[in-house]
Amino acid sequence: MKISFEKKARVLPLLAMAWDGQWFLKTCEAYGWEEATRLNAQVRAAFARIEMKTMLRALGKRVADDLADAVQIINTYFQDILAAGFDAEFTVEKKRVEIAVSRCAALSGAKRARLERHDQACIACQGLWPVYFEVLLPDTAVEVEIKEQMGYGAPQCHIVISEETMMTSERSKHSVLSSEGIRELLEGGVDNLSEDERALLLALITVETEAGTDLDEEERAAVEQLKAQVEGYDTEELAQAMKHLVTAKSREGRKLEWPGLKQRLRKLRSFKK
Repeated sequence: MKISFEKKARVLPLLAMAWDGQWFLKTCEAYGWEEATRLNAQVRAAFARIEMKTMLRALGKRVADDLADAVQIINTYFQDILAAGFDAEFTVEKKRVEIAVSRCAALSGAKRARLERHDQACIACQGLWPVYFEVLLPDTAVEVEIKEQMGYGAPQCHIVISEETMMTSERSKHSVLSSEGIRELLEGGVDNLSEDERALLLALITVETEAGTDLDEEERAAVEQLKAQVEGYDTEELAQAMKHLVTAKSREGRKLEWPGLKQRLRKLRSFKK
């Protein structure tokens, strides 16, 4: 018995989606929705890296030519490879891309599951696009802004991708909040850091790894050493707070001064004493 190539191309993506859905459901049953969603976002970001690396190899490319070429690679992947219920319109204008998603199979499947919430796909999506462009355009600073998502009531998902200015790119390259900045700290050793600095560094690393950043063996060893030196801090809560700070919309008149932050750090540390 033989199955045509066309049927295989239709069936395999559907099976992959079903496999992904079952993985999430079983993880949710075992650990609860919050933990399942956290793991799902981490896995999705890691798989996004594999997806785009595989696409580049299949196309005989090392990297995408430019932003427009990166968008074409992603669109080709969704239409010809994944091909499982994703419809989007890509509008490219110079160094800016607008993506309007009108159908998302992951969101539809999440709704059918009738769990306590159905936005796990939206949460995973927030880390998906940055990884796509990091792989396709490793030497280009790209900003990803998710303006609207269907999982939160919008008629369409609205995503804006833009190349950052050279000034912003150079500043982020040396920022501790970048993957490069974190790696520089790890390579330089953590023995000279204060307790607060070690806790914050570990929280930063948690955010980066959840977003799909891969650490080499030496860096993982440094992280383990760092974990052994951090006592009395809830680094998971710090990591969640950092993600909230960079994703939440600012409100006029609301500021958090450094003394207030120090008080919160001391409070977190006192919880474990």
